[in-house]
Amino acid sequence: MYVYEKIKLDEHLPIKILDLYYESSEENVEKHWHNSIEILVPILGKVEIWDNGHMIRSQNVDVYIINSKNIHGISFVSGYEVYKGYGIQINYDYIKSIFPLIDHYEFVQPDGEVSREIVRTIYRIVDIYDDDKEYGHIAIKGLTDILMYILLKKLLVRKKYVLQENEINNNKIVKIVNYIDQHYKENLSIQVLADHFYVSQSYLSRYLEQQLKNILIVLDWKKQLMIYYILIYR
Repeated sequence: MYVYEKIKLDEHLPIKILDLYYESSEENVEKHWHNSIEILVPILGKVEIWDNGHMIRSQNVDVYIINSKNIHGISFVSGYEVYKGYGIQINYDYIKSIFPLIDHYEFVQPDGEVSREIVRTIYRIVDIYDDDKEYGHIAIKGLTDILMYILLKKLLVRKKYVLQENEINNNKIVKIVNYIDQHYKENLSIQVLADHFYVSQSYLSRYLEQQLKNILIVLDWKKQLMIYYILIYR
């Protein structure tokens, strides 16, 4: 099972700044996911970035974007004394406030000048964060807006397997999800849901697992977690 990571933001900021430094394989970041977008900037040494089934070596990229809800992890590559890099986690609610359709889109990996533009912006954010504790948050908010402008303007693409809202409005999965949403504080289980919707427990379990692959992307993240909980702890 992959762990959901709750992102604790830096005070006053729509981002969390990560100063990444690894010296051994024991410092690996286990596979997890979160709603925030994460941008990694490798500086020294090598790590392997596992992202939704793909393995990327850090020395092959200037910057790497981990999209919202992607399962990912980081593994230290032996043979190098240390790994040093930066990470920026951009708050999901902040992104959604400026681009409400974000759940239907993702960012492709940058290269060339776009990659360098992102790196320069992140370095400016880190420099201000380190040096200006009194008014730095003002500049960092502005630079975060610029960073999001670059991502939205130059790297945004529509997800390939997104179901449109009107395609699922009459789907029974919506009724099931809404029921979970309304009764999540109760002692819910697959059997309770099956009884309510007059289907067998085995059928409902298979149905939810099949539908998850297609439906999660258009559901509120809280409802996603509820469904995961029901399936895992049924």
